[in-house]
Amino acid sequence: MIISYGKERKPAMLKEKLNLNKDKAQKLLLNQLFKESIGNPKLEYSLISELIHKCSSYEDYMWTLYKKSEVECLSELTFLLQEIAILEPQLAWSCLIKQKKYAKEYRERYNRSKYILAAK
Repeated sequence: MIISYGKERKPAMLKEKLNLNKDKAQKLLLNQLFKESIGNPKLEYSLISELIHKCSSYEDYMWTLYKKSEVECLSELTFLLQEIAILEPQLAWSCLIKQKKYAKEYRERYNRSKYILAAK
């Protein structure tokens, strides 16, 4: 089970902020040599990163996301990782480890985000 941070996110926030394009993600999972990734943690982490960066709004939203409080930021990232785990349950454990990585790196990314001007 993935750790929860703070209050549950409202579905309306998902549409405006961090969301996963499930159709695009499913196609990516089918196009990748997915079966070879399962059981290999490095390949699973790479696949999750690819899903986050290519199949979600993370790239457009990441520096705005890291300007938020730790609870709010990690809550949104957790929600995205939960969506990935629901889409492909075999990635659930790797999503949990990826979530812990984001939590560990939050402070550094928060500090970097102060120097990034977010598009309006």
